[in-house]
Amino acid sequence: MGRFGAAAAVAGALTLAALAPAPAVAEGVDFIVMVDTSESMFTKFDDVVGYVLSEVLTRVQPGDSFHLLTFDTTARVVFSQRITAPDRFRQLVDQLVRLDGLGAYTDLVRAVEFLGGYAQGAARVAGAAGSPTNRNIILLTDGIHDPPPGAAWDVSFEQVLAALVSSVREIRRDGWSVRVLQLAEDATGQPGRPGAGAANGQAGADATEDATDAAAQVDRSALLEAVRRVAGDAAVVPLERGAATDDASGQEGADATDDASGAGTESADVSRRTIDRVLGLPTLTLPDHLGTVGRRMSVPITITNHTAQPIRPRITGVTVRGVELLIGERAATVAPGQAATLAVPLLLPDDVATGEQAMTAEVVFAGNLRVVPYSVELRFTSRATTELSRTVLTALLITVVAVVAAALLFLLFRSLRNELAVFGAARAAHEVAHDAIEMRVEGQSRRDRLRNVRVVRPGHPASVGGGRSAFLVFLRPLPPHVAEVSNDGKRYRFTPLDGDRFPGLGKGLADCIGVPLTVRSDTGHTLTLTFDRYRSPLDELNELMRSVSAGLTVAEVMGVRE
Repeated sequence: MGRFGAAAAVAGALTLAALAPAPAVAEGVDFIVMVDTSESMFTKFDDVVGYVLSEVLTRVQPGDSFHLLTFDTTARVVFSQRITAPDRFRQLVDQLVRLDGLGAYTDLVRAVEFLGGYAQGAARVAGAAGSPTNRNIILLTDGIHDPPPGAAWDVSFEQVLAALVSSVREIRRDGWSVRVLQLAEDATGQPGRPGAGAANGQAGADATEDATDAAAQVDRSALLEAVRRVAGDAAVVPLERGAATDDASGQEGADATDDASGAGTESADVSRRTIDRVLGLPTLTLPDHLGTVGRRMSVPITITNHTAQPIRPRITGVTVRGVELLIGERAATVAPGQAATLAVPLLLPDDVATGEQAMTAEVVFAGNLRVVPYSVELRFTSRATTELSRTVLTALLITVVAVVAAALLFLLFRSLRNELAVFGAARAAHEVAHDAIEMRVEGQSRRDRLRNVRVVRPGHPASVGGGRSAFLVFLRPLPPHVAEVSNDGKRYRFTPLDGDRFPGLGKGLADCIGVPLTVRSDTGHTLTLTFDRYRSPLDELNELMRSVSAGLTVAEVMGVRE
């Protein structure tokens, strides 16, 4: 097909991308794609680079920024544009078609240094303009560093590694994620060498050339490992062969046999998993067919995180032709390189016919999260809602109402029983513990009144505080036993054991009955305690009745003279 034939394929992919509707809400992305255009890439350009570029460009949408850089002996900028309208895609294709010829050498270190400076400037410009902070760098290279004789980086391999690590680290500090596509070997099964092999038609190699090739392969692996150490495991993406249009059920790529047989051949069958990992964007998948469903259905949507940071995708909308189907938001936290499946509940429109259905749905995520693809196809078999099912639902509803009513009656009965038990205990306390005292805490519930009613006998002081204190404060946290109440036979003395909690009280109070006391809780709140002689509910009721009988008559209240 040739190198420019690959660019034409990119143009076709972009034409489809320009015609497809953009999602209603999506997070903008800055893409920097840097392509190795040295002679060692000759056998990989058409079947890998051209295909990967076309896949990247189908993900670009209005609001994104796209930068295309190339390098061999030197690095250069081919295209830099923020996409604002679909016609920008055509301009992008024109630039790709005019790519220069392949260079004889590869100065990888100088290229990465150039990439770092360019990425820093792009991040600064994007920040000043309020552009997206989702920044992805994709480096398409075979990993060969072979600078021209006399170049600045014609140095030891250890120096090359150190310079490469330093540049990648600086790039990541500016907020860029880095992806390096680890390209497969060429058709001969050997790493290409500048000026040798298929690039210039020379056939075969002697033993010295074989040793040089083996050393180059070792160096290339060391370079990729250095990138992985700095940028994480996701930074180096191995090339996998497989079906170019992997199914949407989440089965990615082909099996191991297909991968092995496809490696090293000139085919555009780059696996979908490779494309997703290189792009560095979260992806969603769902089963090919959702089975037989009614109007209410649950769709298992799997979110795979191909970014370098944890994400929390939250689905806030699933629309078909502008009609919202989602009846409940779903969210999950997904670690880098991991996947999570959400059971997304949908309600189909009333006019959905019985039988096989296929609907194109747009999935919307909260926070403008960019997840690809932007739309999915829901395929299912619809069944009609029968009268029998409505009858079953009605019967189920009646049953639920009956169960709820029975539960309420049970709770009411138990509440009345508890109230009677409390009243009986209060009467017993009146008859037996008529000389008890009660501690009241302002704002604290007195429902269980006997909880803070105690008979304090001479010589047996009672503790005050939290925990298991005799007089319990539970409105605010207090340690146990912060004070004591004692009885000398005539008066009740209050003695603080933690003076800091009772400001102004000193060593205590000789007679604490009816005197408000303040205490400071663990949270700094001030509480008011009052000790009084215990009066049972029966005594209070009798006193209330006596006060009513001794008060004004109804006629006097109404102003009527007898």
